Amino acid sequence: MRDKIIEMIVEIRKINGVITMGLQNLDFLDEISNANTFIENMSNYIIFPTKDEKTLEQLYTKLSLSGSEINFLSQASKNKRQVLFKQKEIGSAILDVNLSSLGKDYLRVFSSSSDDVNELLELKKQYPSEWRDRYLKGLKPNLY
Repeated sequence: MRDKIIEMIVEIRKINGVITMGLQNLDFLDEISNANTFIENMSNYIIFPTKDEKTLEQLYTKLSLSGSEINFLSQASKNKRQVLFKQKEIGSAILDVNLSSLGKDYLRVFSSSSDDVNELLELKKQYPSEWRDRYLKGLKPNLY
């Protein structure tokens, strides 16, 4: 199955397609015969900080990260909500991905917990024209 996914990804680039993926770790690629082709076809990486030495070593080796990029990843505090954005041919930048400036109400739209999803569905059913405002304001649906 992994090989089939990689094959499709490589083919998408040939027709000027764009694909966005997320990997929790690079071990996913270890058993794939054409993993190097897959990595060569990626132009941008978003990498979250980690203190795991094995992961840092893989990032350094497989993605050709620099010493300063590895240093950022190993030293950055997860509470700061910063990531490394690496463009393979251009360089890298540290991005602030902290969304708290949106305010607590708007952060709710990123929740995918079953409780929030059910609440949203119930609000849509009960208040078809005002469910958005009610959800963002934290107003609960009527319980029968």
